[in-house]
Amino acid sequence: MDKYKDAVPMAARWKALIDDASVDPVANAEVLSRAYTGYAWVISDTPQADQMAPAATKAEKIARDSGLTDRDFYYETLAVLSAVETATGAFDASAAHVRQAVTLATQKFGVVSREAAFAEGTLGFLDLAQGRYIDAERHYGHAADVSLQCSAPDDGFTGAMIDTHAVTLDSISRFEESLAEHNRSLEWATAHASPDSPALTAALGGVSAGLSRLNRLTEAEPILREVIDRQRRYEPENYWYRAAYLSNYGDLLNRTGRSEEAEAFWTQASAFFAKAKTRQDPWLAAQPLYFSAGAARMRGDYPAAIARYAATEAQLTANVGPGNVRLAGVIIEHGVALAASGKAVDGEEIATPAIAILRAKLDAQDIRRLIAEVLYARIIAATRTADAGYALIVAPAKALEAKLLDAALSRADLVKYAPTFAAAFATLADLSLKTGHPSEAFHALQLANLTDIVLVNSEVAARSAATNPRTAALIRSLQDHIRLRQGLDKERSFAASARKSDDIARLDVQIAAVDAQIVREGAEIDRVFPAYRTIGRPTPVSLASFQARLHPGEILLAPLPVEDGTLAIAVTHDRLIWTRTAATRAQIGQWAKRIRFSIDAARASSDTAPPFDIAAASALYRAIAPRPISAVLRTHKQLLYYSSGALAAVPPTLLVTAATRGTSLVDTAWLVRTHSVTVLPSLLARADPAPGGRTTTARFLGVGAPDLGPAPIEIAARGATFRTGGIDVKALQALPSLPHAQSELRAIGLALGGRNDRLLVAQQATEAELRALPLERYGVIAFATHGLVGGDFAGLSEPALVMTPPTVAKDGDDGLLTASEVAGLKLDADWVILSACNSASGIGTGGPAYGGLASAFLHAGARALLVSHWPVRDDAAARITVETVRRTRMGEPRAVALRHAILALMADRRVPQSANPAIWAPFVLIQQ
Repeated sequence: MDKYKDAVPMAARWKALIDDASVDPVANAEVLSRAYTGYAWVISDTPQADQMAPAATKAEKIARDSGLTDRDFYYETLAVLSAVETATGAFDASAAHVRQAVTLATQKFGVVSREAAFAEGTLGFLDLAQGRYIDAERHYGHAADVSLQCSAPDDGFTGAMIDTHAVTLDSISRFEESLAEHNRSLEWATAHASPDSPALTAALGGVSAGLSRLNRLTEAEPILREVIDRQRRYEPENYWYRAAYLSNYGDLLNRTGRSEEAEAFWTQASAFFAKAKTRQDPWLAAQPLYFSAGAARMRGDYPAAIARYAATEAQLTANVGPGNVRLAGVIIEHGVALAASGKAVDGEEIATPAIAILRAKLDAQDIRRLIAEVLYARIIAATRTADAGYALIVAPAKALEAKLLDAALSRADLVKYAPTFAAAFATLADLSLKTGHPSEAFHALQLANLTDIVLVNSEVAARSAATNPRTAALIRSLQDHIRLRQGLDKERSFAASARKSDDIARLDVQIAAVDAQIVREGAEIDRVFPAYRTIGRPTPVSLASFQARLHPGEILLAPLPVEDGTLAIAVTHDRLIWTRTAATRAQIGQWAKRIRFSIDAARASSDTAPPFDIAAASALYRAIAPRPISAVLRTHKQLLYYSSGALAAVPPTLLVTAATRGTSLVDTAWLVRTHSVTVLPSLLARADPAPGGRTTTARFLGVGAPDLGPAPIEIAARGATFRTGGIDVKALQALPSLPHAQSELRAIGLALGGRNDRLLVAQQATEAELRALPLERYGVIAFATHGLVGGDFAGLSEPALVMTPPTVAKDGDDGLLTASEVAGLKLDADWVILSACNSASGIGTGGPAYGGLASAFLHAGARALLVSHWPVRDDAAARITVETVRRTRMGEPRAVALRHAILALMADRRVPQSANPAIWAPFVLIQQ
């Protein structure tokens, strides 16, 4: 029988054996001792869990009193007793018993034995409970490997060890290795566990969690749905784990922008946690309420948020008591909700004792404390003055900046903390503006937007650097030391909370040594591959430096949503103008969604004049360019646009600047009618705006029209095939061919004069052919193909362009030109045209626009890019790209050329749906 599936009937059998043996306890001492051990072992997840300690203690006493300590079974008696003692916090007794168990198992059965693995796994459990995460990983890893060698193929202990080893790898930030181990657990469970086994469900749950931690949410979601369905079918009364996975699914939905759907799962999870008989982790049980409180706060529903925070506090207080660090964090967020709802005094009253707890129990550089300090500063600004809040926020914000730009911050921590980092820097920008510190506000504005970009580009930078033989070993060593540092950090945090001064001192010495090694390796990487830092952790530019590069007719529009409004910020060569509008981050997101929904509906429509949500486009413009900024815009016609999040998902050209009569799109006051627009992925050193650069003589390279599946059915209008970039495909070869892509590339070449052209199309459009070219000799490079984002394919964690796949995939030629591979190319191009959907996108669902392929091409040497926001209709793509290139060849600046190309397409009634932004607005010009 399987302990992890059949615990209740197994417990009943052990109990029956105990009853039988108790008739003559002296004669049956060995049987009785082993029966009590077996009973204690199997009841951990049953209603009889409170009997574990008495049973395990009695088992060991019987063996000792009966002189059975030399028997083969005694190691197991000690190991189970140690596990129970660990679970109840009796660590000293547990340590003595588990070390004795390890010694006995090794002496009697050998180092490579199932018995030794069992004892070592118990030692790992003790290490984990005491915060010795690095030791725990080592013990669990060895126990898993030995059990695979020595245990019966279907022994559930093996699966448990592999799964737990994956969890310990998580605890020391080795997330890629953890996911691999979760996959090994799934392979074992699939091969050896029954279809209805909890071990199989747990293994699937581990894989989904590993994918989520790496932000591979598209892959994680169907697996997590399967886990939830399996538990409903096979373990309907296992309420604790059903609740945990429902809560996780709600979190995944929320992270992918589906907060309303998420709340239904959090409500159900809370109900199941309430029904559960076990109480393994009070914080886990409180998470659904806590998550739903945060979601309500983010959408501005403060009454609901306040009620839910209060309920979370009550639940945690009942289970962990006052003074708990997590409880203090919840209270501070509750205080923020109160302050935002107009009850700032009440917010300060509850938040002040909570921040005192965090200051007493967490290190000054702990991310949780730093974020709480920022939130507390916001409360103080509401109850007292903006100056008082600014004084409190400067130091923690500076520390958060150092962490954001520090290569030692793990990707999983970036994923976890990115929203709170961005919100913290937005708060700093807000308070800086209110207190007359424009330069500091400009700095904070960039940090708020950089959070998403770092999340994408840190991975791109690492992979790009790893392709260089000189840096590959350095990168691996640096990453190993970073992971070691993160594990030591967590051990130190545990030691600090337990007030273990000896452990703290020992860990401080180890941390200092590792830090020194990280500094040395980082300096060497900066020397041999400086792009590792400039790509992955770009630093902000000063306001004065940025303004010095602006021309009199240029204006930067840089809106920054905060929780309870939007900072409308504009910068000219001689001043920074700002105001605050009432549009909340949630409202901004809703308007952006409405616009994108309107675009999708128009693309799918066969109407000659499908409608467009003018009201949302108008509201969004008013939110980011109110007076006095709109007045300044009238005299500055060269618009530079810098944003992130929902605002970056909407091309600014389609915003509506003035009231429109009726619903006709022909006469709508689109922003593109009055302004040329350049999108800035960052505010780092800008290239001077120039006309067509070298395009009168430069060589042209066209890449695309890969050899894929059959031509798709025409979708919306005559000659209209959409380039698909967010579809669910099982194989790369199943993507449809693009019949107009070759003609588009040829037309661009002809627009450039038709000389010195090179086309890589069909069978030639491979990664190998591309790499073989002297790419730095081409002044204009155009890609006409499918664009993918992270998660579109299993294992694809970054944006990519589709090339013709080889017969057999191999490193460097698998049919996908990823962002990290792009960053490693050597280009010297005036511009790169990415006529592929999602080429402006970042990394996976909800990824930052301009943080993916676009940034990679800029770092590779492109000076400007023309990229698309959504699937581009082939006929429209050809018109816009060719006309833009033709006009730059005639000497027009790129942004002006794109504007004229858009206006020409918009006015051409021969083109189906030409007046609709779905057709003319997908392309944006991106320039550093």
